Formats: sequence, C-alpha cells, structure tokens
Amino acid sequence: MQTIFTFKALPKIFGALSILLLLSSRISFAQTIIYQSNFNSGINGRTDASGVPIAWSTNVTVPPDGAPIATTYSSGSNSNFLGRFGHQIVTLHLSNLPKHDSVTISFDYYAIGSWDGNDPMSGPDIWGFRFDEGDTLINSTFANMYTSPGQTYPQRYDPANIINNPMKTGSELNDALGISSFGDAIYHFTFVVPDQSDTMSLNFISDNTWSGGDDIREDETWGIDSIIVSFPNCYSSLSEQTAVMVQSGCQAVDTFIHLEKTCGQVTLDSAWLDGSRAFLIPGTNTLPRPLAALDSIPLSYQSTQGPDTAYLHLRYDLGSGARDTAIMVIGRLASPFLAEPERLHREAASAYYGTIDTLPLAIDINSAVNLDSLWPYLTDISATYAWDSSIVSCVTYQPPPGWMLTSLLNRGDAVDFSIHNSGSTAAMPLALGTSLFQPASTTLQTSWVTLPNLAIRAGGQTLSLCVTYNEDNHWSVKTLGTSPSSVRVAGTPPSTQIEIYPNPVGNELFVRNPGVDVAAVTIYDALGRAVARASIAARVTATLGVHSISSGVYIARIICGSAASSHVIVKQ
Repeated sequence: MQTIFTFKALPKIFGALSILLLLSSRISFAQTIIYQSNFNSGINGRTDASGVPIAWSTNVTVPPDGAPIATTYSSGSNSNFLGRFGHQIVTLHLSNLPKHDSVTISFDYYAIGSWDGNDPMSGPDIWGFRFDEGDTLINSTFANMYTSPGQTYPQRYDPANIINNPMKTGSELNDALGISSFGDAIYHFTFVVPDQSDTMSLNFISDNTWSGGDDIREDETWGIDSIIVSFPNCYSSLSEQTAVMVQSGCQAVDTFIHLEKTCGQVTLDSAWLDGSRAFLIPGTNTLPRPLAALDSIPLSYQSTQGPDTAYLHLRYDLGSGARDTAIMVIGRLASPFLAEPERLHREAASAYYGTIDTLPLAIDINSAVNLDSLWPYLTDISATYAWDSSIVSCVTYQPPPGWMLTSLLNRGDAVDFSIHNSGSTAAMPLALGTSLFQPASTTLQTSWVTLPNLAIRAGGQTLSLCVTYNEDNHWSVKTLGTSPSSVRVAGTPPSTQIEIYPNPVGNELFVRNPGVDVAAVTIYDALGRAVARASIAARVTATLGVHSISSGVYIARIICGSAASSHVIVKQ
C-alpha cells in the first residue's frame, strides 16, 4: 500500500480565494466514483454506483471522549465538513461493491485547535487512517501549537524514535476555517489500495488528549471533508486467492489460474513462482502477451514429498503502469504412497530360446505405508508391466496366491492386468504375481521389465502408486541363446533333466523324470488356472492325460525338489 498523489480540485471557497491544487498523477484511466461527499447536502452524500449502501459510525458519542456523527459549518469556507470529533474512531462502511482490483481513496483531514504534536506533557496528539483491518496508512502526530516541539508527520509516530518536524508540515492550507483561536491545518491524502472485496471500511482514528468536557471549541478536534472513493474502470482479477492442487498419481497434475479483465489493452508482462520447486509454469516464453477478456495461466505440480507451497506472481500493465499480484498455490499428495516412490524388488528370469522362465513381480512398499493396517481394506490391484518385445515375449501372467485374476490384456510389449483379493495375506515385498517370458531371439540379451502403472483400491478409494527402478532394484529377463533338446528344470544337473514330449501334444503328454526326487507337474491356461496335474515318481516316465482340455497354448510348471521351471505346451 502506498500514497499516490493524483489530480485534486478543492471545491471550497476560502474568502475570495478559489484554489485548484494540481499534483502529479499516476492514474491515467477513468474512475467509477463509489462514494463522494463534501457534506453540504447531508452526511451520506451521494453515490454513483447503484445499490452501494453507505453508513457512517463512531465508537463513542459523548464528551469528554467523542462526539456524535454530525457536520460543522466553517465560516472560512462557507460550507460544512464532517466533525468535529475528539478521541474516537469514525468509520465509513461501504458494501455490495462492484468488481475491482484496487480502490482510490482521497479526502481532506482538518486538524483543528490546540494539537500538541510531540509535546511530552500535553501530547502526544496522534491521528491516523486505516483501510479495513489492514495496515494503518497514517499514524502520526500533528501540531498546531508554537509551544510544541514538533510533529512526526509526514513520518510515522514511533515512541522509540520520535521525529520532530515543524508544526503543520505537509499541510495544504493553514488557519482558513475560522473555528478555533489556536488555528487549524488542512491536509489532503490520496491512497491507492489493492483490494477485491465486496465490502470495505475506512477508519479515521484519533488518539489525542481532548479534555474540554461539553465544550470542545478550545481544544484539539478534527474533521473530514471532500471524500471520494473510486474504482478504476479497468481492472483485472484472479478467480481465486488460493489454489490447491492435489497429485493423485505419478504424473504431474495440471491446472489453470483464471484471470478476468474489463478494459481494452492489458499486457501480461511476466509470471514467476516463489517457493517450492515442485510447481512449474509452462509456456512462460510466450510472455509478454495481451490478456484476453477471460484468460488463464497454466500451472503444473509434481512432487514426491508434499505438501508444497509457492506464490504465483503476475506482473501486468493496465495502461497506467505495472502492477503486481500474487496467488498462493498449495500442492499436496492424495496418498501416503506418493510421499516416497515404491521400488521394484529385484527379480530376474533367464531362458534358452524355445523355453520359458518365470519372473516374480514384486515391489518394496515405502516405509510411510503400514501395509498390515491397510491390508484388510485392500480389495483390488491393477497394473501394467512392459518389456522390450524384440528381446523377449510374455507367454502369460499368473496372479499371486490369494488373488483372483479379473482381467488380462497382452499387448505384445506390455500386459495390463487386474486382480481381486480373495483371501491373501500381507507380506513384504508386495507380490503382484508371476509373468512367464520366452526369448524372442537366439542372441544373448537382457530386457528390463518396468511397471509404468500401478493402482490399488482400498477402502473404496483408488490410489495410484509411483514405482521407480535402478541398477539395484529392477526386474530383468535374460536370453541364454539356443535351447537344449530337452526341457531342463532350473537347478538340476544335466544327468537329471526332465523331458516333456511331444510338443505340440494331442491327448497324452509324456513326462520323463530320471532324477531321485518326485516331480510335480501342473498345466496352466492363459488365465492362470490349473487345468491338469500329475506327480511323477523318481526314475520313471509317466503319462499326463490332456485330452479334456481345449486346443491352445498352456504352461507346464515343473517343481522337482527345490528346483522349478516352466515350459510352453501347445495343445492341438
């Protein structure tokens, strides 16, 4: 807030002297007058803005402290002013105001009688002006007495550092009212205050030592005259003073801060952020640019901590000079899962060309999440995992124990799946199931498997999780080159290789187990359902009947002792 001098014409006639005070102006656009009065036609005067209620009030109405709201005739000006007042607060309240982004307030302050300024015995005599409940724009001592050491105006009153300026410093006219034998001083003030409220209060405050009882004519009093309250016809405004952005997933959340203007040419010069670096303004390279009647500023928010706070500053020109405005922006995370990214739990699979291997899909949940407390409310998980399709291909996906597969889509280089909790137990790392991969070439290569999308549904809410990976925490599938002629269960020596044939198979599948442990063979369909099982004793070749299953691609899962492996079976 600052004092800005503008064109001012005093309509008072002091004797035969007509005075027109021209001061430097920074307001070059038209103003809408909300309230104006010289108090010659009553206290409330007039308003040019239809429907704006006007009310004057004061906190005290009786001597020796104050006086009621009334006007006083000045023989020197041959007109009325509002006052005289004493040790009291006088307030002008305006409501139902039209849209605006600033208000211009101008008035004359009359210091009448024995104002003692900084006199330590009779003073200090302080007078001030406050806009609404904000800063006090004037808070100074004023002096009309030659016996006073001086006054602080135009500086503010500070009891720890009293400044003694000559009496009546800054006044525009002295001893012209013809009211008190101690004289008077007339001061003119103009303020331009940023404001967008539909109500406002102008508070005129006096803290002096009036002790004249019922007769205040020969002590310090004061009055107000020639008051004008106006808004610029051209304004711009923000749609809100605080913007809240909620990040509900891994990706940045975007929004727009809306602006409105009511005049011709308004230029948005610059926009910048002060505060958290989680916020970003896209497209600032297009500034400066003209503002449309309804315009907006894009804003982006992406965080791994939250909450975050910043101020969006906008600098624009209404044709009367640059103005700055700011809006507080608050960003927060929708879920504690986003406070620290989850990590892939390191897992690896490897297979020869023509064979398959299983890749467990598991993630490490961040420490901010209590998985045991969450588990009773966890109902569903949806995710997408992806790989390099030129290196490996996904044969199928199997849900973890206690989960039921509800949807599955293999897109060639990614799998979308959804599973429903049907009685699982909380465990770390969080198991998402198993993917079966098969090499796509005979060369030695490795493909990392990523998890670009992961969402859980708990307590009726869907929460997106951000999952990261690095050299220490990742999923990978390695191709081992040309496959041996038989299917070897990983972890078993070559002399105990288990063979499955023929492939493709008709009605009977032969399984040869030359080892010393019993081999458990399970056939799964593409949805992860077991469609056939057999237990193959050591050192025997057994038959597994598959005549009842439909034609298609199946996975034969073999577990022999502590070793396990999988193989693709084609049913004709």
